[in-house]
Amino acid sequence: MTNHKIDEKASLNVETLLLSSKLISIAGLIWGIMYIGFGMYFSSIFPFSYTIIMTLIIILYQKGLINSNKLLFFDLFLILILPAFLQWSVGTFNSSGVVVLWSILAPTGSLLFQNSEKAMKWFFAFLFVIMILVVYEIFLYKEIVYSADKALIFSVMNITAISSILFYSLSFFVKQSNKKEVLINNLLDIESKARAELKIKADNLNSSVIEKEIMLEEIHHWVKNNLQVITSLLSLQNTFINENKLKAIFQKSQNRINSMALVHEMLYQTENLSKINYGNYCTKLISKTIELMTGNNNKIEFDIQAKDIFLNIDTSIPLGLIINEIITNSLKYGFEDGSGKISIEIAKKEAGKFKMKIGDDGKGFSYHNSYRNTKTLGLKLIHKLSKQLNGLIEMDNSKKGTYYIFNFEEI
Repeated sequence: MTNHKIDEKASLNVETLLLSSKLISIAGLIWGIMYIGFGMYFSSIFPFSYTIIMTLIIILYQKGLINSNKLLFFDLFLILILPAFLQWSVGTFNSSGVVVLWSILAPTGSLLFQNSEKAMKWFFAFLFVIMILVVYEIFLYKEIVYSADKALIFSVMNITAISSILFYSLSFFVKQSNKKEVLINNLLDIESKARAELKIKADNLNSSVIEKEIMLEEIHHWVKNNLQVITSLLSLQNTFINENKLKAIFQKSQNRINSMALVHEMLYQTENLSKINYGNYCTKLISKTIELMTGNNNKIEFDIQAKDIFLNIDTSIPLGLIINEIITNSLKYGFEDGSGKISIEIAKKEAGKFKMKIGDDGKGFSYHNSYRNTKTLGLKLIHKLSKQLNGLIEMDNSKKGTYYIFNFEEI
């Protein structure tokens, strides 16, 4: 059978509609044969006509020449009209067994296949047909008298046939409804079990995530503690060193380790274990570095502009080391009278790419050679770390003091 798209508004069960159409066509054929048996040859034309016309309509539908809505319309229309013609052909209401009651199958079919609103229209059409027949019988009909036995047989035939068809149709739809209800209950049961399984898996996954987060927090905490132990050892060792140059080396190493420890400390303290607020990090790093190198009584100011900048650990540590080296040089060489201002500005250029401006308003860079060629460890470290961040760092000579412009990527 050719597949047809069912109109969503009609919500037709095409297979049931076809089955009903075929059954009523067969009933029409049997009904015509019965009329011939009673010798009512003219009246038999109408049930035979229904069978022939409905068969042709079914064939047209199966060949795709009409859709399911038209199939239903023709079916209901023929069921409504042909019994009225049959009633007209056999005689009065009293003598015919009320053949026109077959027309009630039209609103019944509409109710089953369409909706109550359309079924009501078909019912009014049925009442209109009855009214036409009544008017015809009162004013125009020339009475033909049938025997009481024939009228009784007509009545029994009509009542039996119509009741059987209605009962079959209703029982079929009840069965269909029961099947759908069972199917829906099974689907609801499956959904309920699936939800329960999904909840168990989600709970297990959530527990696993929580365990990993706790483990990651502990790892950051252990790393931070170990780095602080190292800085404490360096600080303790520094107290036994008398040579200023060597003490400065130890101090720089201590500052570098502190910059790394601070990243792990912030990751441990934040809910997001993958990234830190870099504006807050820079504030803490510079405050601590100034305090370690100049003490509490200093006149160094700093300005941090890094709103909504969040960086991961692979980017935060090398960038923190770069900032630490530049700030350390500023504190050591930039401020002759011990006062000045350090500025850091970090802005997002595009996805994963950033620009940082960092420097001080001190006396300026004292090296005549390129900082890439210098032999000092701090500047060499800056150059190496900038490469690690796929970045390019350049000196900015447009301002008083020492300023750098650093374009880098998040690793």
